[in-house]
Amino acid sequence: MIASEIYKRLREQNGDSYQLVVAIEELSELAKEITKCLRNKGNIDHLAEEVADVEIVVDQVKQIFNVQEKVELKRLFKLQRLEKGYR
Repeated sequence: MIASEIYKRLREQNGDSYQLVVAIEELSELAKEITKCLRNKGNIDHLAEEVADVEIVVDQVKQIFNVQEKVELKRLFKLQRLEKGYR
């Protein structure tokens, strides 16, 4: 099963509001793990797990709000802007 189908089932099962709360929780957990790493008390495996969780919930947020294409355009624009800053 592809990711978008899994996300759709989660939305049908739990509702969009619930999935958005999960997204907020996962973002918070990543922030906490990054903070631990900055204090040299983190664990790289935990960090990798939290990054994976956040990537999954960000995909869900894009699906919920139907902004996949807009996000990709903004992402490309911002990457180009960053590249110009390095020249």
